[in-house]
Amino acid sequence: DYPKGDRTFVSLLRRFSPINVRSVEQPVNLNDGDAIYHWPFQMVGLDGYWDLDNAQAGTLRDYRLRGGFLFCDSFFDSNSWAGFTAGMNKIFPDRPIVDLSGDHPVFHAVYDIPALAETQIPNMNSLMGGGRGYLGDGAIPHWRGIFDDDGRLMVLIAFNNDVADSWQWADNPWYPADKVNLGLRLAVNIAVYAMSH
Repeated sequence: DYPKGDRTFVSLLRRFSPINVRSVEQPVNLNDGDAIYHWPFQMVGLDGYWDLDNAQAGTLRDYRLRGGFLFCDSFFDSNSWAGFTAGMNKIFPDRPIVDLSGDHPVFHAVYDIPALAETQIPNMNSLMGGGRGYLGDGAIPHWRGIFDDDGRLMVLIAFNNDVADSWQWADNPWYPADKVNLGLRLAVNIAVYAMSH
């Protein structure tokens, strides 16, 4: 999804929100000093395969507890979930991952999209290969989160979803237009929620 999806995300935030956004995305390396702390919102894809060492997990934990927001996207099936939770348990061994319902404020920050909580944003490679938009056994979408001590969502998890594909392929006729609209609206909601909570 990188970099086209990221650049679509940036351009739509510039167009549909008052947020002052850089014109390009900024990759962040967890091993690069304090670079992570310069950005209030971060996204990770394919996080079912991350392999965090203790220092990286500590940096991600500290960043979240200081108010940073993380959006986890673009991973499917039970094997990826096991890899994701192994990494997340290093970051937050004492914080549960909870399912989000359609009434959570992240689904209403700007656009009202409560149905997204039951909707899957499909993977383009699966669609192009004649599949149904998911990989492995990832047919059922899950929108989950991790909260801080004050009840603020600090990690949004789009499991069995590929939201960044809806950004990357927004102008491709093979990608379903209704899912593009959901993905673009969610992008604005996530950024506004992250910056205002």
